[in-house]
Amino acid sequence: KMAAVRADSIVEDQTASLESKPATETVRPKDQGHRDKRKKTDVIDPAYNCWFKTLRSLTANNSEYFERHKTQYSSRFSSAVRILQGHADAIQPILEGFVRIAPDFDVDENTPCNGYRSLVKVVATCIRRIIHVQRKVVNNRDGLLFQ
Repeated sequence: KMAAVRADSIVEDQTASLESKPATETVRPKDQGHRDKRKKTDVIDPAYNCWFKTLRSLTANNSEYFERHKTQYSSRFSSAVRILQGHADAIQPILEGFVRIAPDFDVDENTPCNGYRSLVKVVATCIRRIIHVQRKVVNNRDGLLFQ
């Protein structure tokens, strides 16, 4: 009986507190700065810029290596690596833009999730995978079974 009284009083207290607050107080508009208190860079790992630098150096290394060889396959591989680097250079500022705006589209302050954050994570995974493949090419390109 005592637990029932406590539960009823808690429910009454909660409903009374909800009724006493106007609906406009529960939603804070952006001009009050509720989202500006969070870090704008909490989406992106600081290593992302290092990953782009690493990718740039690996693709430059592979491109130079394959340009020195005068075969059909090496010229195709060299041009593919240059195109890959061009795409990475184009994606980096777009990714940084998504990182800047992602906190503005979170569900709320305690739930940092939205499509921009997901997209940043997917691109980061792709960049890491491309770096892995480029490193494998650097390490194995002189081997007999590379091609």
